[in-house]
Amino acid sequence: MRVAVAGATGVLGRALIPQLLAAGHEVLGLVRNERRAQEMFAPVSLGLEFAEADLLERGLESRLPVIFAGCDAVIQAATAIPSDPTAPGAWDRNTQVRIRGTGRLQRAALQAGVGTFLLQSVVMAYPDGGDQWLDETTHIDSSPARRAIAHPVAIMESMMISSDGNQRQYAGAS
Repeated sequence: MRVAVAGATGVLGRALIPQLLAAGHEVLGLVRNERRAQEMFAPVSLGLEFAEADLLERGLESRLPVIFAGCDAVIQAATAIPSDPTAPGAWDRNTQVRIRGTGRLQRAALQAGVGTFLLQSVVMAYPDGGDQWLDETTHIDSSPARRAIAHPVAIMESMMISSDGNQRQYAGAS
């Protein structure tokens, strides 16, 4: 299977890509800096290639379907978690990556005929459950204090819900 991973050099991508390669998949990493990515993954480069793509760059929509040609799956693992989450505007880029970036990836995957689209969420958008498990029935934390984190996650996750309110069955559906 050929899998495209957005956010290949991020925390999730760095952990996921070696596992995909070990399972025998070919991986196309979407990265903002190809040279940095090649250095990062040098020990595990067999079956791995990169495409430079900033999810917020102008004109990306026209390039993504071409980049995804031949891919069987796209994994959206890109984020922009700020180093100082309390700074004014710290979450702005993350919000744009989660909303605009995810929408761009999803539309391009559909346009390219990709059969599977996987979206990572984030637990910090949900209320603290203490000792209780959080599952798909747990609602996102909508408190004002959590808005910068939770709001874009809610929008991103809603992109995966079909108009009839059911989880979207992505497999190549238009």
